[in-house]
Amino acid sequence: RKLDYCHHCRAEIGAYAQVYQDTTPHNSTDIARAVSALVLGPTGNVQGSYKFYNLDTGRQIVSNQFTVLPMPWEVIHYVHSVADAQRMPANIIFTDVEGNIIDDDGPDVAPHAAPVEDHRSVDPVDSADGLYMGINNPPPVHVPTAETHPPDFPVHPAIAGIDALPDNNYFLPLVDDDNDGEGEEGRVGGADNMVGDEEVGNVNPHAGNDLVGNAAVGPPAEIDAVAPVVALQPPQHNYNIHPRQGRNYSHCYGDDEQVDEANFFQTARIPGVLYGANSVHVPEAFNTDLIAHHIMIIIATKVAAGETHIFLKQGLKEFGVKGEQAVYKELDVLHLQNVFTRQDPGCLTSNEKGKALESLMFLENKQTGAVKGRLVADGSKQRNYIEEGAAASPTVMTESVLITAAIVATEGRDVAVIDLPGAFLNAEMDEVVHMVLRGKLAELMVKVAPQIYRKYVTLGNKRELMLYMTLQKALYGCLRSALLFYLKLVADLEGQGFRLNPYDPCVANKLVTRAQMTLTFHLHDIKILHVDPLEVTQCIEWFKSIYGTDVRISRGTTHDYLGVMLSYSNKQVRISMADYVKKVINGFIEDIHGSASTPGAENLFQIRNEEARVKLNYEQAQCFHSTVAKLLFVTMRCRRDIQTAVASLATRVTEPDEDDWAKLRRVLKYLHGTAYLSLALDASNLTFMRWWVDASFAIHPDYKSHTGEVLLLGKGGVIGISRKQRLNTKSSTEAEVVGVDDASSQILWTNYFIKAQGYQISETLVYQDNQSAILLEKNGKQSSGKRTRHMNIQYFFITDRIKRGEMTMKYCPASEMIGDHFTKPFQGVLFRRFRTIIMNVDETVPDADLAWERELASAMPQECVGDNIALVSVTRLVVPFIIGLHSGEG
Repeated sequence: RKLDYCHHCRAEIGAYAQVYQDTTPHNSTDIARAVSALVLGPTGNVQGSYKFYNLDTGRQIVSNQFTVLPMPWEVIHYVHSVADAQRMPANIIFTDVEGNIIDDDGPDVAPHAAPVEDHRSVDPVDSADGLYMGINNPPPVHVPTAETHPPDFPVHPAIAGIDALPDNNYFLPLVDDDNDGEGEEGRVGGADNMVGDEEVGNVNPHAGNDLVGNAAVGPPAEIDAVAPVVALQPPQHNYNIHPRQGRNYSHCYGDDEQVDEANFFQTARIPGVLYGANSVHVPEAFNTDLIAHHIMIIIATKVAAGETHIFLKQGLKEFGVKGEQAVYKELDVLHLQNVFTRQDPGCLTSNEKGKALESLMFLENKQTGAVKGRLVADGSKQRNYIEEGAAASPTVMTESVLITAAIVATEGRDVAVIDLPGAFLNAEMDEVVHMVLRGKLAELMVKVAPQIYRKYVTLGNKRELMLYMTLQKALYGCLRSALLFYLKLVADLEGQGFRLNPYDPCVANKLVTRAQMTLTFHLHDIKILHVDPLEVTQCIEWFKSIYGTDVRISRGTTHDYLGVMLSYSNKQVRISMADYVKKVINGFIEDIHGSASTPGAENLFQIRNEEARVKLNYEQAQCFHSTVAKLLFVTMRCRRDIQTAVASLATRVTEPDEDDWAKLRRVLKYLHGTAYLSLALDASNLTFMRWWVDASFAIHPDYKSHTGEVLLLGKGGVIGISRKQRLNTKSSTEAEVVGVDDASSQILWTNYFIKAQGYQISETLVYQDNQSAILLEKNGKQSSGKRTRHMNIQYFFITDRIKRGEMTMKYCPASEMIGDHFTKPFQGVLFRRFRTIIMNVDETVPDADLAWERELASAMPQECVGDNIALVSVTRLVVPFIIGLHSGEG
């Protein structure tokens, strides 16, 4: 790509700029025409777009329209305050790929030299106890040369003050192991004080924070002797780094602008802003309203990020002592549960060592302030010898969750949701799987049980500690762990008399006190349904007896299950994903404000000619793809109102353009304005299965048609599908037949599943608005004319099912076709009418009451109470039709 200085070199990284994102002219003075941001660097596209850090939201944005301005003092000190809150170093430190500091100002030094000092005031840290036990002097240090590698982890753990840890007198002479049987003969100790093949000369006794140096640890005869703990001294710098000058920002202000820096750092507390370890102090010189918004957004983002898992190395830097305690606790629990047993590396072949899974430790900062460690195996190597599909574990289908939720809500069953922590570890491995712990993990594993593990510690070719294990239990991360747990769970349930639904192997039923108990399970998340709460309690106690007492239990009427909120009341279940919708909007690379009346405009299915299209850059295209995938997750569970728009965007993820970007923004604006809209379901008319199936002919740019289908078991769309047809059709009649054929598998599966649950279905009604299509479906080829004789016999599969009595085709006028909502981007009153029926919400509730700002607790009671749906304003459209359906008339 040709570079243009005027386009690609317009701003330096870290510069302050005003970024213009909304180029649409408008007269509103309430809408900002530009946002304050810091330059992160160019994107590299032809348009010369840059990435920016939005100071209003803390998120990254992309734009090619901006103006670089002098850096304000407010922004400078705001950045410094954030850096202080995150404990960032005062100076820039350059490292190589292995984390070793690169000093381009001083003389050549060992690549593992200590990092530059942070001259800002910090709390002193007590010196940690040394790892070397049974010695009277600090060990010498191995100085790496060109033929050796520096260690990948520090010499001793920063665990000052951890009294709960056991005595760390555990190291014995180590056996070198390079993971392929061809390494050096390196050894620790020995009369010669040899390090591999190199002799250790005069070394700095205070630089003893390098464990993996094959350094001598005393005479071999005294290795096992118990000796006092020797605390290593703080590392001393054996090189010089010239302190870098701080940036002078005086050029940002004129001669008349005098900044009182002494008063500038006086901070004010802002109501509603969190303070503490993650607090950011706000200078008074800030606009308090603006900075309050800045900081609340940033802190909320940091708190949310604190709940995510981070790798061990980063976690130990961030959490320090608490992080190391969490790792030790996790390893100790796994040891006590016999998850693995030590493996003698001398008994493993080179091939077995190569197949050994890597171990990964993640740390998570809980909202309570506690740090949780989680050890998992990297099962990627298993893909080389485990066939695709051989390790797949069944999970409950979304349709099963929704159908059972609607049924049990109508029946008034008691509901409980339980989570079995460490569930996989209850399953035994049925094959030999080796795993290797490296560096810090191996070190802490030895501390858990030194008498068991210490003599099996080896050194790898990078001079790092290695400890091989043989897995006894199904550790998270192994490809077959989920399947092994599923097989155990099913065996346990069948042993208690449960029987699996043959059409969903993750739904189990059993008669308990003459009433059905139903379990739906997605791995270790299990929902228990029974009319008697005491029976539910007894079932929970049984799970505790098998899988441990540390079971997380949710009782009551509201539950968080598989990412959705289920609220049971008035013989209905209300399904909401407001929190997830907010996360999707927050994760978008552009700010979303305001609302849209509908999720899709009338031009939803239209695209420009190829020469007129402006494709998105790589970053925007990735964001587009990711966001659409997240919205698909939402639509399949509760947001039927956006299903058509998202289905259309899903066909554009391979080559999205700016028009597609605008359509996606409209969907997000609609969600922003209806974040708390929820789906209400019941199964008050279960004996009649009612489907509406429709097709829009040649609506896509490639002239393929679009199918829409929806199922009502009473009120609310239990199942809704909107999809592009896979082939071109020659007429609307043919498109309707293909649409019913597409829907037939879902219709039949639903019938079979509900019957397997023990319910009798008197009739399955399929409504269509095309008489010719109904004749073809009923009579097959006998009703084919000149325009339909070419149709493949496979599309008359439905004819056979009609003759068997598995479904009945019914005609309904186009104005009453509910399935039309899933094939066309309706607007205005028509959209709201169909949304009222499909989502089962009160049409009189304004969207403003469902917007982002409304609390979930006040948004939940929006249901239609009683047997009569509040459809006063839709009388002309669907009331006669709905009354006929509820009375069982076709």
